[in-house]
Amino acid sequence: MFVLEGRGSDPWTVDFAYKAQLDTYDQFAIDGTYFQHESGLYHIYSCWYRQFDGWPANLCIAKMTNPWTISSNFSERQILSVPSNVWEKTPYDRPFNDRLSSNEGPQKLTNPSTGQTFVIYSAARSDNRNYCQGQLELVGDDPMNVQDWRKNNEGCVFY
Repeated sequence: MFVLEGRGSDPWTVDFAYKAQLDTYDQFAIDGTYFQHESGLYHIYSCWYRQFDGWPANLCIAKMTNPWTISSNFSERQILSVPSNVWEKTPYDRPFNDRLSSNEGPQKLTNPSTGQTFVIYSAARSDNRNYCQGQLELVGDDPMNVQDWRKNNEGCVFY
């Protein structure tokens, strides 16, 4: 993944320049986003279990020093979500070890009234009719602690 930096305050009119390559230490790393939490800056992205042969696509989280530098090494990153539900698999409910199931495209959402932190992500696969969006909720204080996240396992939250 690569980081571009805008030179100005209006993203629609500024010029962008290459800032850095974001090194997640993964061979497969796509769809990254970062978010600020009271405990620091974090990067959530789609990843494999292992560096070279780890389908399906999962959601990983890593700590960041700044928006263009990952500070967690490969062994410190955490896998937050795997496509474990039938609606996250392609075709629908294929065995877990397939190459087509995915969790990808994570985006952080914050409820302005309650302050709750959510990650909405795409599930299944973009090339089929079951593609939908799932939800994780940060229920604890540490985004790097997998136990501080709760996954909505009841089905897609958006189609």
